[in-house]
Amino acid sequence: RRERVKKREEAKEARQDAAGTDVTAGAADPQGEDQRAMNEYFTEEWAPAESTTSGEDGGFLLEGVPDGPQRVIVTHGEYVPFAQEGVEAPAGQEIELSFAIAAGLTISGKLRDAAGNPAPNRFVFVRGASQENAHVRKSTTASPTGEFRLSGLEKGTYRLISPPQGVANAHPVPVIIELTQSQTGMEITVSEE
Repeated sequence: RRERVKKREEAKEARQDAAGTDVTAGAADPQGEDQRAMNEYFTEEWAPAESTTSGEDGGFLLEGVPDGPQRVIVTHGEYVPFAQEGVEAPAGQEIELSFAIAAGLTISGKLRDAAGNPAPNRFVFVRGASQENAHVRKSTTASPTGEFRLSGLEKGTYRLISPPQGVANAHPVPVIIELTQSQTGMEITVSEE
């Protein structure tokens, strides 16, 4: 995990040097950044090196954490994700961490295809598109009627992407959302380039 984080940071620095700008927000190549963000999301969310679920009291215990500084990520569907870099427990010892995660905003609505029909069962991914909310990434699957709901979002600009299932090399056109408060009943047309 430590090597993966180091490689990600080195790649980010290389992209910044090459572009002369911070591409965390996707300024240089938004579609490439969308794909990178989805890949990182799946790696961190579904295949973390060490993970646990907190108990009823909010307590948690991670055992077998490697030596050296670690990145701790706290996620919950209804709350804004929180990450703390550089957490280090001396070998054979325990440390105690406390986190406070904030309830987030919600976007919900219905996906439609170019003909206006419901777009059922599609994967929906949203990522923060500014420096302030670049750490926020959420996903869901639309219902059989195309309805979706994503929670735990901060205020800011987001890119919503819904790649079609089973279509190789498809490039979904992102929907840009300026989120200042929860938005319900959105009608989003999904399309590919």
